[in-house]
Order: sequence, then structure tokens, then C-alpha cells
Amino acid sequence: MLLALTVFCSCNKKELTQTRVGFYVLNPNYVQVGDGSEYDLFINSEFKGKLYASTSATEDSALMNFQTLNTKKHIVEVKKAGILVSSTYLTVSDCKGESGTAELVQGYINGSTFTRKPSMNFATYAILQ
Repeated sequence: MLLALTVFCSCNKKELTQTRVGFYVLNPNYVQVGDGSEYDLFINSEFKGKLYASTSATEDSALMNFQTLNTKKHIVEVKKAGILVSSTYLTVSDCKGESGTAELVQGYINGSTFTRKPSMNFATYAILQ
């Protein structure tokens, strides 16, 4: 009985890891805001706000739309004027980040880059356009 109690007590549930991620659009041919090409961010089909574009990879938190994600696989979709322009997935765990194409999108670059530097208190997820 003591052995069973010891085994039961040693099985502690671990809290899910959460990571703060800054989302933005990486668009080398960026056109000024106001041209009607605003980007909308959806994570797991839920609207999460607007995205800003940058002409180069950035760590500028002013350009980021910050979201806190757990270790589940998240579908990240970006729409421009209501049209799907990117569909990727992101999974973040203690030791790694994993991303890739979730759904084919015609006529647009459908990709992303994930960066998680130990010196920063957030990771960055750039959606390629």
C-alpha cells in the first residue's frame, strides 16, 4: 500500500509551457499603411488583431502583435482585405519551435520564420509576404 501511495504521489501533472510570441509580417516590398492592404491575424480561427509589416527581420516590439501560446499546435492565418494570404502552423515547447505550411494558398508566399533568442523575453514569428 505504501508503494502504491508513493507511485501515485510521484505522478505530478506538469503545467503547460507558455511562450510570448510577437507576430508581424515580413514584406520586403512593403507599401505604406493606408493602401488598403492591412493584415489581420487569426490563430486557431480566432481573430487576434492587426499585423504590422516590416521590410526586414526585426526585433522591434512596437511592430509586434503579442500573443501567449501554449505547447499545442496553433494554426496561424493571415488575411489581407478578407482574402487568406498565409496559412502556417506554430508549435512551441521548452526546447524547440516548429513551424510550417498548414494549408496551400494560391498566389502568395506561404511561409514564416520563428526566432527564439535567449536574450529576449519573447519569440518572434514573421509571416512572409
